[in-house]
Amino acid sequence: MSEKKKIIVSATILIAILTVSGFAFVMSGDACSFGPGFRGHGFHHRGMPPFMHKEIGSFVLWRMDKAADKLELNKSQQQHYSALKTSLTKTLKKGLQARLQMKENTHRELEKPNPDLRVLTETVQDQIGSMAGMMDKNLSLFNTFYASLNESQQQVITQKIKDKFKNHKKYHSYDER
Repeated sequence: MSEKKKIIVSATILIAILTVSGFAFVMSGDACSFGPGFRGHGFHHRGMPPFMHKEIGSFVLWRMDKAADKLELNKSQQQHYSALKTSLTKTLKKGLQARLQMKENTHRELEKPNPDLRVLTETVQDQIGSMAGMMDKNLSLFNTFYASLNESQQQVITQKIKDKFKNHKKYHSYDER
């Protein structure tokens, strides 16, 4: 066998060994969350890490500010926008804290030998009720802000919403199921 063939065969065997050992490492380390050692932290784990929730809230507020700057708001409109933004900021912060607390309480209850699901459902219902109240307040503030805008500013906001829904429908057609 020539030197070139020996190198090719050796490299192929080495690549095969690395590939197989890599898969074995991933499977044994629960990186894919298979097997009896599942600890709920695999690559496919749903949801985002907690720090991302804060980042998303900041991103939403940044996008709102960017859009509001383009509207050229007068003082009265700016006051309505500031009230909306302040309320939304509080809602995002309280919502994240409440969600993390509810998740912790749920895990704690489910770890008990006989978890009381009635308590869990009541907790979730309370959480949904409080979030609905906060969102209702935010929607009222949005309506007040929107009513303070002139017709051309309202059209800008309406067009943005229409564009977002058109893109959503474009990529997520529910009629074709």
